[in-house]
Amino acid sequence: MSLLIQSSPLLHPSGENTIRDRSFFNPYVTPQRSGTIAWRRAELGGANGHGNAYSVALVQSVLSCGGEVGGVRLLSEAGCERVLEEQSNGIDLLFGLPIRWGMGLAIGTPLLKCMFGDRVDGRRIAFWGGSGGSFVMNDLDEHMTVAFVNNKHVEAGGWDERSLNIINAAYDCLAVAK
Repeated sequence: MSLLIQSSPLLHPSGENTIRDRSFFNPYVTPQRSGTIAWRRAELGGANGHGNAYSVALVQSVLSCGGEVGGVRLLSEAGCERVLEEQSNGIDLLFGLPIRWGMGLAIGTPLLKCMFGDRVDGRRIAFWGGSGGSFVMNDLDEHMTVAFVNNKHVEAGGWDERSLNIINAAYDCLAVAK
């Protein structure tokens, strides 16, 4: 099933001063602006990170590896587990989708089953995506982080097939290895 949405309300303001409008269009930042000096110098914690898939996976792997990577402990195991504590559960007012939120990342939501099928059933997973198709998924049970960062920004307003295929391939490899 394709979840890539070609025409999405996320791409156009409703004009009704909704949470979605205030979040995405105040101001509307196009992919072209993300390469400007002003954007790169700004401190927009949830919006203007710059890196590649390796850097995203390395940083996020702290979570899936129990707080320690490369012999350096950055979080306690208990701190990592706290990410999985439910903070809200229901239709997200921004995205209009059923999302179960942990501490800063989506967790164990029905979206996972839709995106990845039975591969993820019963797993402790924290994930999220970014503008243009980027995606990161932390599986705390497998101590695995998979990240996709695009080199071509595709703002489709939905999940990107490129990242879904990479994560599905990672889980398929795990299944073969077991």
